[in-house]
Amino acid sequence: MNEGSKHLSGQDLDRYRDRQMSPEELLRSGDHLAQCAQCASQIVDDDRAVMSAKLVRAVLQDPIADETNHLAFEQISNYIDDLLSPADREIVDEHLASCEPCTEEVNELYSEKLLVDASESKKYAPKHLNVQRPSSIQKLFRAYRVPILIAGTAALIVMLVWIATLPLRSEIVSLRAQLDQVQRTNDDLSSRVSAVHELESQIAQLRQDNQELHDRGTADLLIEIKDTDGRITIDRQGNLTGVESLGETDKEAVKTALLKQRIEVGADVSALRGKAGELMGTREGSESFGVVAPVGESVEADHPTFRWRPVSGATAYVVSVYAPHFQLVSTSGQITGTEWTSTVALQRGKVYSWQVRALVDDKEIVSPPPQSPEAKFKVLDSVKLAELQRVRQSYGKSHLVLAIVYARMGLLDDSEREVRSLLSADPKSKVLQGLLRSISSKR
Repeated sequence: MNEGSKHLSGQDLDRYRDRQMSPEELLRSGDHLAQCAQCASQIVDDDRAVMSAKLVRAVLQDPIADETNHLAFEQISNYIDDLLSPADREIVDEHLASCEPCTEEVNELYSEKLLVDASESKKYAPKHLNVQRPSSIQKLFRAYRVPILIAGTAALIVMLVWIATLPLRSEIVSLRAQLDQVQRTNDDLSSRVSAVHELESQIAQLRQDNQELHDRGTADLLIEIKDTDGRITIDRQGNLTGVESLGETDKEAVKTALLKQRIEVGADVSALRGKAGELMGTREGSESFGVVAPVGESVEADHPTFRWRPVSGATAYVVSVYAPHFQLVSTSGQITGTEWTSTVALQRGKVYSWQVRALVDDKEIVSPPPQSPEAKFKVLDSVKLAELQRVRQSYGKSHLVLAIVYARMGLLDDSEREVRSLLSADPKSKVLQGLLRSISSKR
């Protein structure tokens, strides 16, 4: 193309038409023909020349014609209709030799043209290109190529997901089994809870019925004692219940104690007391030095334990036990505590006296002092010991029966302990308060 002219010269047009230009000149001339109608009109079949120029430009830009540069439909149509120039056809042939998609599209378009022009004998396919008519299977595959690819990809994804979730599905199965077991256990517990609630309801009803019976029964009661072994009652007619297994003598003693609110002490215990009711020794709880127990009562053990109150400043104590006529039978020697158990077995059924001396500096303080009555006690004889063992075996759970029997035998410490046990369970009972006062006054 002449540099000073805006149009192609006749020589340029001839060189362009015969494809004698270099690739760069072909590219520039094709661009000019595509934009200049005057130059294009000088070329035979200017439309085809312009199209050829466009084709030349596309091929020269990418001679290999990779996946991103393919032939246009019009180029393929002109190629099949044999409307391209020899140079353009050669370029398209080279492109088809290396581009399978464009080759397939040429074959498909050629097959369709054969169906339309089946009666014509003219062949429109390029002579040097072996274009084969696609088979029915190829047509079917081409028609459903994309759906088949999508279905295959989906199947692959499903298989990969199935493989990847195998451990998770195994764990889910295990968890479901555990959940079923928990559910069964929960159902079993629910049924048991329902049974427990039913039993609780029945128990509550029984308690209510029992309370109603009790209320009707106690309306006519005069005295009621709650003992460990059950209730002991006396109605307004004087009937005693709750100690049916006792002998008549013991029943009468229980009835008398409840009605008079006083427990009687055996006659032999009265002989152990001082004149005018003064006990031998100092009462427990006194701040002065004195003997505590046993004083004016019986003891069950033949090795009795002696207790006394301390003296301020005392360095030692000495306990002495005497038979009648001041015959020494046992002594502790010097000890520092305020309790001592006899090391000598005392004779059962005998009365003894005892005293304790406190050593303070170089002096001795004696209790009880010489001017006071003796601190006497009696060792329980064999007959009463056997009776006591029988009562414990038969009525060991009844605090009231034991308190009365202990007091009758002179075991005042034991009797007071049993009454206090009853009173702790029913501290507002006037009857029990009276029984405790009667025992404490005799000690």
